[in-house]
Parts: sequence; structure tokens; C-alpha cells
Amino acid sequence: MSESWWFVAATSAVGLIVAASSAYVLEQLKQFAREQSEKALQDYKHGYDRVLAAVNTQQQSRLQEFNLFTQRQHLVYARIYRLYRIAADYYAATSGFTQTPDFLTWTHHEARAFMERAKLDPRRPELAAILEGYESGSVKHAARSMEGVYARHRERLAQTAFLRAKSYEAVEELFLSDDARAAVTATRVAIAAYAVRLGDENVDRQDFEGYRQGMLIATADLQRALRSELQRGQTALRADVPDPSQ
Repeated sequence: MSESWWFVAATSAVGLIVAASSAYVLEQLKQFAREQSEKALQDYKHGYDRVLAAVNTQQQSRLQEFNLFTQRQHLVYARIYRLYRIAADYYAATSGFTQTPDFLTWTHHEARAFMERAKLDPRRPELAAILEGYESGSVKHAARSMEGVYARHRERLAQTAFLRAKSYEAVEELFLSDDARAAVTATRVAIAAYAVRLGDENVDRQDFEGYRQGMLIATADLQRALRSELQRGQTALRADVPDPSQ
């Protein structure tokens, strides 16, 4: 009897020990699994945060580059239009209904002051003769000569302005889109065509005026084209740069 009781008791004790051990092991396994899961989640979160930070940095850098490019492009478009507009206006002022000074009312002092402003050397024979004419009272002859000097001066201003515009275009060409480049080229060609015929005494007057109007129309078209490009560029910039938060 005592042996049976002892066997039963021993068997029960072993069962309790096994059950307790199993529960302990199971709990430890669950704890380990939770710890590993949490560690994996933390590692994943840290990795995701690093990737997100890198993406945000990249997108901010890209946005800054686009902004810098757009700002520079705005400056290029504004300046290139301004330079070609100045050149076209100077050339347009060389003919047509343009207001010029009344040289018959000028004095020796006014003629000399104009030469100084225009950076013309009054010691040149032609200019010296004009000054002498105003001084001596031969105003009509001096005024006719002064008209030619004034016209050539305006033409030189136009040539200088046109050269400045072409030089700027060549330097900043990379900032021009295809449409902008086409409009700039059309304006440059129109101004050049008028400039060539400006010194041609055999050109038909009606054809000459047609080239003049073509130059002014091309300049106006240039303004509209560049303005449209700037508006389209702003829209494309907003659409092309993704939101880093998404």
C-alpha cells in the first residue's frame, strides 16, 4: 500500500513538475517571441525612418535645385526680352514717324553737348565743321549735317543693343526651352533682316516698312511666348516635384 501510494505521489509530482516546466518554457518562448517581434519592429521602424529621412533630403535638394533653375530662368527670360526689345526699339526709331530734335534751333553749345553725350570726337572734320557752322551762323548747312550725324548715331546705338542681345542669348542659351529658343530666333532674324535693309538705298519703301513691322511683331510675339513659358514652367514645377510626406 505504501509503495503504491509512493508511486502515485511520485508520478503526480513528476507530472506537476513537467506541467510547470512546460508552462514556464512556453511562457519563455512567448516572451522571447514578443521581444524578437518588438526588436524586429524597432529595427524596421529605424530603417524606415532612415530611408524616409534620406528621401526627404533628396526631395528637398531636388526642389531647391528646381527653384534655383526657375529663378535663373526667370531672370534670363526677362533680360533677353528686354535686350531684344531695346534693340528693336532703337532700330524702329531709325525710320518711320519718329520724333527728332529740331536742329535748326540748336546752338553751338547744344550741338557740342550732344557730341559729348554720344561720345563723338568734335575734332573730327565733319563734326568740327558742324560746330563751326552753328558758331558762324550757317545754321541750315550745320543742321543738315547734324541730321546725318544723329541718324548714324541712332543706328550705332541699335547695332550695339542688337549685338548685346545676341551675345547674352549665346551665353544663356541653356536656360531657353525649345519654344522660347524658337521665339528668340524669330526675333533675332526679324531684327537682322531689317538691319540689313536699313542701309540699302535701293530697297522698296513698302518692303522696307514691311520688314520694320515684321520686326516689331516678332518682338511682341517674343514677349507672349516667354510669358507663356514662365507660366507653364511654374505649373510643371509644382507637378513634377512629389510631396515627401506621401
